[in-house]
Amino acid sequence: MPKIETSRSIEIAAPPASIFEHIIDFQKAQQWSPWIICEPSAELAIDGDSYTWNGELIGSGRVTRAQVIDNQQIRYHLEIHSPWKSVAEFSHTLEPVAGDAETPLTRVTWSMDSKLPWYLFFMKSMMQCMIGMDYQRGLRMLKDRVELGSVPCTLSYQEDEKIPECHYLGLERTCAMDDMERLMEPDFERMAKLFGEVGLHTEPIFTQYLKWNLGKGEATYVICCPVEKIPSAIPDGLMSGTRPACRTYCVNHLGPYRHLGNAWAAGMLRSRSKIFKQSRKL
Repeated sequence: MPKIETSRSIEIAAPPASIFEHIIDFQKAQQWSPWIICEPSAELAIDGDSYTWNGELIGSGRVTRAQVIDNQQIRYHLEIHSPWKSVAEFSHTLEPVAGDAETPLTRVTWSMDSKLPWYLFFMKSMMQCMIGMDYQRGLRMLKDRVELGSVPCTLSYQEDEKIPECHYLGLERTCAMDDMERLMEPDFERMAKLFGEVGLHTEPIFTQYLKWNLGKGEATYVICCPVEKIPSAIPDGLMSGTRPACRTYCVNHLGPYRHLGNAWAAGMLRSRSKIFKQSRKL
C-alpha cells in the first residue's frame, strides 16, 4: 500500500516545558486543533490516555497516546472511523534551538506515518499536501496560544450572499502554497503602490484563486483591485478581468492573515458535507 509521510515544523518563543503542557493536555490541545476550529460543536470525550471525537463535518475517530517522553515527544495511535476508515501513527516532537535566556526557542514538529489503500495510490501527493496544510494551521495556532495566550481567529458564516459583477486590475502569481503567506503581503503592498502612482481609486482589494495543484503543492492567485471600468492603459505587470455576479457561501475570518487557512478549510469541509454546492463554472 502507498505510504504517506507528512511533517511540518514551527519555532515557538518558549521553553519546551511551557509548550508541552498545551500538547499533553487533551482539553488544551483542542484550543489549537486545525479541525475543531472548523466545527467547535463537535463532541469530544476524554478517557485517560485517549479521546474520541464525533462531528458532522470532521467525522469521528479516536486518538490514543502510545508513548510520552516529558517535554520532548509524544507518540500517538490514530483511528479514523468516518468519513472513511483509516489508521495512522503521528507524533509531536519538541527540540530546543538557538535562543537566549530571555527568549528561548523551541522547534515543534508534527509528523505522521500512514498508508493508503492500493487503489488510491494516485491520491498520495494530494493527501500529503492536505494533511501538511492542516498540520501547519495547527502549529500556527499552537504558537499563538503559547506566545499570546489565545488564538486570534474567529470564524462566522453567511450561507447565501449575492455579490455584484466587478471589473478589476490584478497581479497574478503562481507559487508554492507554503510561500503564500510570505508573498501575499508584499504583493498587496505593490498593488497599493501601483494604484497610488496612477491615481486610481479602488474599493477593498480581494483575491481570486485560479488553480490549486495539491499534488505539487502549488497555487495560482490574482490580487484584484476593483475599478469602475477597465482603463485603456494597464500598468506594466498587471492584468485585467471581470468577476461575474454570483451567489456565494461566505466564510468570515476575523484575525491576522496567518490564520486565513482556517477559513478556507472550514469552507471546504462545508462543501464536502453538502452544506452548499460549489459552482464549477466560475
